[in-house]
Order: sequence, then structure tokens, then C-alpha cells
Amino acid sequence: MKVPLDLIGNEKDWIQKQVFITKYIEQTPSKIYTEVKENLLVIVLKGKKHLVYKDFETTICEGQFALFKKGNYIMNQILSEGLYESLLIFLSDDLLRSIPRENIMVHDGKEKIYFKGNTVPYMEQEVNAILALIQEQVDYSEIIRLKIIELLIHIQKLDKEGEFEALLTSFSQEKTFQEEVIFKYDQYHNLEEIAAAMNMSLSTFKRRFQKEFKCTPHYWINERKLMKANMLLDTSDYSITDIGFMCGFESLSTFMLVFKKKYGISPGQYRLAGMRNK
Repeated sequence: MKVPLDLIGNEKDWIQKQVFITKYIEQTPSKIYTEVKENLLVIVLKGKKHLVYKDFETTICEGQFALFKKGNYIMNQILSEGLYESLLIFLSDDLLRSIPRENIMVHDGKEKIYFKGNTVPYMEQEVNAILALIQEQVDYSEIIRLKIIELLIHIQKLDKEGEFEALLTSFSQEKTFQEEVIFKYDQYHNLEEIAAAMNMSLSTFKRRFQKEFKCTPHYWINERKLMKANMLLDTSDYSITDIGFMCGFESLSTFMLVFKKKYGISPGQYRLAGMRNK
């Protein structure tokens, strides 16, 4: 799955419109490695998909939707038999901050990752209207943006538990240190640059990191690299060498060493074990 800027090709357009929509269709069951770098509202039109992230997994079926918060999420997508079809709506932070809220909820420090719900007749009507608009040759981007805002407000009103409200609130509050580190890591992948971007010396950054994450930056970065490597080994046909470099390891030998130290087997053995279990 590509992120909005890959599809639009113009960052100015993305900043101005704050929303990008595309229809996604898959005709055969498959596992797909996905990196979500923008907030994403998924509305499943046909079939279903199963999403796996480090601490949770969920299935979104036809007639359901889910809003995922950006942050380099690595998801394993398993499609059902037959046609899978969904509407993907990428949303900027600014657009989500613009949603009016009656009850401003205080961030409890827990990471708000996603919200899932069932579509209702009103939402189905709005989705059909949006689908009709994106097929037109005329630029209806402003109308579509307003319809998306209406859709989000309707979801907000349907949520009686306050979970969607809490997710929206997290966009309007200042990032925690951990959230800021994750955001900067996606940009730089380098400790010195991350520290500089957060206006800290490297030594100060490392001390704060150890206090907040309860581990060293080196360990945390390797864990993120290995999480990405696991998903690529499970869901792609890339070679072991390519996966190592794609995950940020400096050499194949380093990748093999770190992987085996963590899991007790080599990346190749891990991939073969996964294939036997399919």
C-alpha cells in the first residue's frame, strides 16, 4: 500500500486538501506487508481483512470500518476468499484536529492506535456519495473533504464508550516523548539526527530515552528492525539479504547475528518454519 504522497506526487496538494481517497480491490487471498505513514480510515465494502500489529490483532469485515493512527504501523493483511474491496481514506493530523468535540478527554498516556465500528445506513449513503464523486472528472476535493468530516462526526456521535473521542483527543494534545521519538525515527532512523530534531544533546537524549522506554535506544531500534523483518519474511518474496538492508541493518552478517540472538534461529530457518505452518 502506498502512502498519500506517493500517489499524489505533490506535498502541497496533500497539505491543502488534508485528505486523500483511493479505492482498493484485491481478487485473490494474500498476505501483504503494509506500512501506514498517514492516518487511515478503512471502510470495507466487500470481503474482509485481518490486521496484526505488535500488541493486537483484529478482523475488519464487510460493513465495518476502522480508523488507524499513523506511526509506521506494520500490518499483516489476509484477504478472504473472493473479491476484497475497500475505501481507503488518508487523513492529515490537521483535519482530525478540526473535528469539534464536546468532551475533551485527557490523554491517559496509553497509545491510542485504532478505533473500529460497524457502518450504519447513513454512513453507507455517505460512502456511496463519496464513491460517486471520486469517479467524476470534476475536482470535488472540497466537497469530499467536508463529507469526510461529516462522516467522522457521525462516527463520533455513535461511539457511546468514548474510545473514538479519546483517539481524536490524542491528535490535539502535544506528543509525549515516546510519540515524538517514534515520529522522528520514521523520518531520520539515526540517533544523532533524532536528538538534534528534538533539541537535545545526544547524551541527554539517551538518558531521557532510557527513563521513558526502560531500555537503551540501540535495543529499541533493533526491536523495530526485527519486527519489520519478521513481517517481510512472513509476507514477501524478498531475499534474506534484501530484507536485512530494507530493515536498516548495515550488513547481512549483522542482520543474521541480531536475528539469531533474538530468536535462536536464522532468518532463513524462520522463513522455512513459517512456510511449513501454512
